[in-house]
Amino acid sequence: MESNELLTPKEAAALLKVPVGTLANWRVYDRGWLPFVKLGRLVRYRRADIESFVSALGRSPNQKPSAWRPPDGTIPGPTGKKGEIA
Repeated sequence: MESNELLTPKEAAALLKVPVGTLANWRVYDRGWLPFVKLGRLVRYRRADIESFVSALGRSPNQKPSAWRPPDGTIPGPTGKKGEIA
């Protein structure tokens, strides 16, 4: 499949095995973990960005999701602002 392929939130959520609502929360609270593209009112995700996101999670099957850090190394604080430490 083409890595520049644009996926719907439903398709992206299926690949990541998370609810569609989780992706919406990440967008609304500006987590910045998974880049997205806005086409008018439509939201799309690049397959390459999803693959990079999954690669950054690590390979350990027992790794907790909370152990993940954004690629830029910042830790979102309780207000959702980058650079704050929770």
